[in-house]
Amino acid sequence: MTAIVVLGMHRSGTSCLAGMLAAANVASAGPAIRNWDNARGHHERLELVRLDEALAAEHADVLAQGLA
Repeated sequence: MTAIVVLGMHRSGTSCLAGMLAAANVASAGPAIRNWDNARGHHERLELVRLDEALAAEHADVLAQGLA
């Protein structure tokens, strides 16, 4: 099995590229996650989104220091 991983910074077009791969039946992370800022959906694995949110919440103090 070949894996295709799309990585990039936020707002860099990763969801667009992943959506094009899914539309071409090349690869898919599963159903698109739809929310207020992207009606077509973010093409990300829900489990990874939840992991990212949990890590960000757990380390919010460190992240805030980086912004100062």
